[in-house]
Parts: sequence; structure tokens; C-alpha cells
Amino acid sequence: MILADYEIQEKNILSPFVEQCPSGVVSYGLTSSGYDIRLDKFFFRYTNGIIDPHEEDLEKMGERFECDKPFVMEPGECLLALAVESFTMPSNVMGICLGKSTWARCFVDCLMTPIEPGFVGDVTLELVNPSKRPIRLYPFEGVCQIVFMYTSPPRIDYAQKQGIYQNQRKVTLPKVRKTPQLKREDFTKV
Repeated sequence: MILADYEIQEKNILSPFVEQCPSGVVSYGLTSSGYDIRLDKFFFRYTNGIIDPHEEDLEKMGERFECDKPFVMEPGECLLALAVESFTMPSNVMGICLGKSTWARCFVDCLMTPIEPGFVGDVTLELVNPSKRPIRLYPFEGVCQIVFMYTSPPRIDYAQKQGIYQNQRKVTLPKVRKTPQLKREDFTKV
């Protein structure tokens, strides 16, 4: 079941919480069955090399930058961005990211993996401009919608698993837990 506006507010899932945003901006805040999160001013752009989650130091593949005014995302460009809101997910609620119609109509894809039950921290957004035209982005305005759904509490939630992105507080690059290198035969064992 998807949480309604009053349930989202009662559960204190995210902060800062805005019930209604001012006019004249791409909307953000509480909706009837979700919450429109905002784009913060912190970004990461890959500028060279092969993007590989096993790479020891992905920081050297790009640049972090801060921008608190409108800026242009070039055609084909992909950015990692920070949301203004931080999350504290109950063990029986999961969040799914959906695009906002305003940005979808401008051809901005806002990607984000599910926000797992038990997750605490900031979320990193993946923004893509698949069009052939530059697109202007606006920090501190709405960027995508999170829909919250009830789930049966898992045996082990994200916090208990000590997920690799738990308690992240900035734009976080891909991480892979260090494990022994697997061999082909490891995948064929039954």
C-alpha cells in the first residue's frame, strides 16, 4: 500500500519537511501520495576514464562541484547530485523514485535506487540528459518524487545489514564491498 500525505508526515521519514512550496519554482514538498524532493547544490561529474564500481578511486575520474544557481546540463551528460532532504526510513517502509512531470517533459531522467527499509542518510541522485539539447537545472527546486510504500518488515533491514551507503552525508560514488575475486565456476555451483 502506498502511504498517503498524512502518513508520510506522521512517520517523520525525511527532513527538512515542507508541506507546501512557494509558487514560481519547480514544485517540491508533500504531495497527496508522495514527496517531491529538491536538488541540492552539490554535484559530481565524471570527466574521464571508464566508470567502474570496482575502481579504487573513482574521485580521480571526475570532479566535485558546488553550484547554488541555475546551470546547464549538456546533451548526453550524466551527473550525480545530492538531494536537500535526508531520510530515516522505518523498517516497514520503502521509497521508490519517480520522475517529476515538469522535468520529464524537459527530457531529464532522474534515476535513483530504492530507499530501503532501515536506510538513514542523504540520497544520491543520478541525473541524465538523454536529449540533444542543453537543459537548465535549478538547485533548491523540485527534481523527482519519492513514493513510499508499506512493506512487511524484513528479517534484516538496511541498517542491520550495515549497508554500504548507510549514513552517507554527501554525493556518494559507487562502492563495492571488497570480497575475494570470484571465478566463473563460483557462478555455476548449485
